Amino acid sequence: YFDKLVEADILPVVSAGNSSFVDSVGSPGCISSAFTIAALTNHQNPYIAYYSNFDSVNVNIASPGTQIYSSVAVNIDRSTYKQTCSKNCYAYMEGTSMAAPMTSGVIALVRQLYPGMSPQDSGKFLINISAKSVNKRVTYDNKKINYNFKFSKPVLDLRNIVRRFTIPD
Repeated sequence: YFDKLVEADILPVVSAGNSSFVDSVGSPGCISSAFTIAALTNHQNPYIAYYSNFDSVNVNIASPGTQIYSSVAVNIDRSTYKQTCSKNCYAYMEGTSMAAPMTSGVIALVRQLYPGMSPQDSGKFLINISAKSVNKRVTYDNKKINYNFKFSKPVLDLRNIVRRFTIPD
């Protein structure tokens, strides 16, 4: 199905997963046509989040995924089991499912400015314009580095993208 998305001019952006794997990612992040996202913590001095899956083959880029202010469902209707939101519909969340939408949004902006750009090229653009890379994972409390990877991956760096962006004619 992912190849059909690419044929339809869509880049399938997926989460790497939240199992703390150091040498693999969850499905569908292992599909070759997927653009797979790991999660970062400490946005100023980024590290791979303690929960994020990370590997040298499938992860394409790492994006902010910790302390993301997101909408949440706070109530469950017991008669229908549907989630509803009555108030306080936002909370700080974490996970690769927070990081992937960040990347999708930036790809959408890039493709809006460059409508002829292919799905794969929009992903490559994010990777090539990144000014930072990451190769360390931190502990749950973000106080100690607990894993050094033998490889690094680019960091989604919207500030650098905006700074270097030129709007086409």
